[in-house]
Amino acid sequence: MYKDLISIILPVYNGEQYISECIDSCLNQTYQNWELIIVNDCSTDNTPVILSKYIKKDQRLKLYNNKANLKLPKSLNLGHEMAKGEYLTWISHDNILKRNFLEEMIEEIIKSNSDIVYSNFSVINGDGILQEKRVLSNLNNFLLGNPVQASFVYKRIVYNHLNGYKDHLFLIEDYDFWLRSSICFKISHLSKDLYFFRKHKDSLTTSIKKNQARYNLFSNNLSRCFSELNLHLNAHTIEFLVLLHSYSEIWSRKINVNDIKNIHSFFRDIEIFCLKIKIDSHQQKLNIKKRIREIILFKGKVEFTLLFYLIIFRPNAVIKNNKDILKLVKSYFSNE
Repeated sequence: MYKDLISIILPVYNGEQYISECIDSCLNQTYQNWELIIVNDCSTDNTPVILSKYIKKDQRLKLYNNKANLKLPKSLNLGHEMAKGEYLTWISHDNILKRNFLEEMIEEIIKSNSDIVYSNFSVINGDGILQEKRVLSNLNNFLLGNPVQASFVYKRIVYNHLNGYKDHLFLIEDYDFWLRSSICFKISHLSKDLYFFRKHKDSLTTSIKKNQARYNLFSNNLSRCFSELNLHLNAHTIEFLVLLHSYSEIWSRKINVNDIKNIHSFFRDIEIFCLKIKIDSHQQKLNIKKRIREIILFKGKVEFTLLFYLIIFRPNAVIKNNKDILKLVKSYFSNE
């Protein structure tokens, strides 16, 4: 029914282990009007040999070999500039599209009159074994995390308006892109599982957790991202948002008033952003406002106010650190 061209951008660096599965998932799509733009970022393994074989199989596959290792955001921008589709998406070389990914996404983006659509997905390990089904949230907590994540399609106008991905924000280029998009464009969530996201020891996401230099770069670029949003976020808000994004470490030090000079300004900054993003329902915006005001009015320690906030907006931070959380709650009530 829909015939618009969809461009899939595939940046790859040393992807010999998984690249074939990724490309095959594109070739096997039920929706046929697509092109695959592969950007090889100077791979040193067997990736170029694998790619050369695939390029001969299907004229919808295009290959560009970077002359120098440019990293992900620059490679993404190169691929997007080569793309001819009115609709765009990109995929990491270790992930897999389910057969109906393009068909379901193009139908939803047109029917909902959205600019961006994202869907739920399945998490697999390095061997392709299912680990979990991930049902994504709406945009209410966008400043605290990336609800769009891995499975998405967007209109070309989104990419053009934002001037693409920011080259200097390696490791959070996608999150920055969605944050900027949310202020200007309509984003919709498709509650269908259409994608396989692979978590393994060599993934870029894993490297942030295991490599201190990568983690430092991630944190610094995250801070730059928030600063460049032109939302006039309080400096203490930005500092604390960066900490919240690394919630595995959030309880490693005592949370006190010095972490956020003014807890009210922190919540106010979050509220202002929530009311700016392009959410479909006006009632949903009112609910956000009401919930945040309830938190602001809560009378208690900064630590307990933060805990209350996290329970609502970042439950993983609570669940994954339950022993420290219980100590925090116990100490709060024992001092009352």
